[in-house]
Amino acid sequence: MQDRHGPEGTQTSVARYESLDLWRGVACLSVLFCHSVYYARYSAASSAHEIASGVVFVAHWGWLGVPLFFVISGYCIAASVDAARRRRTGAGEYFWRRFRRIYPPYWCFVLLTVALTLLTEDLLYPGLFTDGNHPFPHPRDLNGWQWFGSLTLTEMWRPHLIGGTTGHFALHAWTLCYEEQFYAVSGLILLLSSRRLFQAFGLLSLAILVLKHVAAWCGFSGTIGGFFFDGRWLIFAAGALVYYQVSRGSRRVTVLTRLALLLGVAYALRTPWSIDHGELCAFSFALLMSLLHPLDRKLATLPVLRPLLFCGTMCYSVYLIHYPLVKPISHGLSLAGLDGPVATVAVTLPVCLAVSLAAAFLFHRLVERRFLNPPRPSRRPEGVREAPLLQGA
Repeated sequence: MQDRHGPEGTQTSVARYESLDLWRGVACLSVLFCHSVYYARYSAASSAHEIASGVVFVAHWGWLGVPLFFVISGYCIAASVDAARRRRTGAGEYFWRRFRRIYPPYWCFVLLTVALTLLTEDLLYPGLFTDGNHPFPHPRDLNGWQWFGSLTLTEMWRPHLIGGTTGHFALHAWTLCYEEQFYAVSGLILLLSSRRLFQAFGLLSLAILVLKHVAAWCGFSGTIGGFFFDGRWLIFAAGALVYYQVSRGSRRVTVLTRLALLLGVAYALRTPWSIDHGELCAFSFALLMSLLHPLDRKLATLPVLRPLLFCGTMCYSVYLIHYPLVKPISHGLSLAGLDGPVATVAVTLPVCLAVSLAAAFLFHRLVERRFLNPPRPSRRPEGVREAPLLQGA
């Protein structure tokens, strides 16, 4: 690992975190399993049912893959803005690369999903998408502002400013709405405070922490919900902090980083009667990333983990494509009576997994790969592939 001094006057390192694809694979498969068991019924009529019910219960907690994604995204975004700062390429290139990487594949996904929804709802089986269980709305049910918010990935906060109530076309795209805010704010920090990049990240994180609690005490948490400053920035910041540790590489920074993340875990546990499981998962995972970094290369090269690494390399495609597939599959199997725990584990989960990964592979090859950013001519200090959220950053 080669060191040099950056504009902030701190020692920077050419750092790699090669096992990020492994964690992306874990996160995207967790979310896929969670969405696949929405129609599952619990039962404990036999030991087999008890085991299967346990698997279904664990799968329901797969939504915790989202805070994992946010932590990974924080790491990768911090790496991207730090690389742009040291190369002095400016915020313009940073914003263009983020836009190119996220929006064109997302718009292709929306177009395909609209076509699939119209075909199913109007011609094949009405209600398969639009029932009351985490539905896709019919495309005609969204108004102009809701479509604007869905297509621009602003729907989480757009209703606070203009256009009335929230209405996502794809419910799981709410995470991308937060991602875009992380990208935008990080780019503004790069633009306005490039020489004090990580000091600005730290000060902003502290300000958001204060604002989150002031909003709660004053009773206007709902007013800031959907904005990056509603508290979810702190999850992103945990990943950015791990990047700072890895890229600087000093023992002092490592100790302080792990202490800060331990405080984050304690913060998530501050009220035992209302634990924030998302924050707890995020800070714990960031701490795990920090601790496991010395084993990074070994983890990335373990043959037994290659399936997870494979999923991680195309996890943006997996994340986008899976929900409009597992929704009708799991609903259809439920209507056919295959919604018990054993049937869910033996049939629904394998079918949803196989179809989603096959479709994601095709989408990645035919669509997403066309919008991968070309490698920069100079070396990439962060060692992170060009990736969005749900492929990182």
